[in-house]
Order: sequence, then C-alpha cells, then structure tokens
Amino acid sequence: MEYISTRKGGLEWLRTALQIPGHRTRRSAALALGIVRTSLNGRLKMLETAAGFEIFNHSARPVVATSRGRALLDEAERLFDQLDRQRT
Repeated sequence: MEYISTRKGGLEWLRTALQIPGHRTRRSAALALGIVRTSLNGRLKMLETAAGFEIFNHSARPVVATSRGRALLDEAERLFDQLDRQRT
C-alpha cells in the first residue's frame, strides 16, 4: 500500500474527492471545482493508487463512489470534520 503525502497535497486531493460524487461527469466536476480536468484525473489516479482500489466508478453517470470508495470518503469526511473543529 502506498501513502498519500501531506506535503505533496494529498489532503487537498482527498478533500477534492469528497466533492466529486453527484456531478454528471468528472469533467463537469472539474469545471465546477475550477480544476483542470487532467489535473483532477491525475489527483484521482494518485489517490486510487495510494488506496489500492478504485474510489469512483469511472463509467457511472452521475459519478458515484464504489462501495470501498464510499467507505473511504465517509471516513475522510469524519476526519476532516474533526480537524476543522479543532482549528476553530
């Protein structure tokens, strides 16, 4: 298993991934988030490589997380909520 470096933007990429489900396509997600599509695809590929599994069903419309991806995103959301509460 690979690890996501916090110094290389891994946490930002994970926060970005939380915002993708529900968009019609990854392209529309990139447009809505103000990220170049190829950059978004690269971020997702790095996250999935680090996780060791597909986080999103890349052929589904709208974009949905796989079951393992949903579990990862749910856990990430809980962790970010805790981090955000500690900062305030």
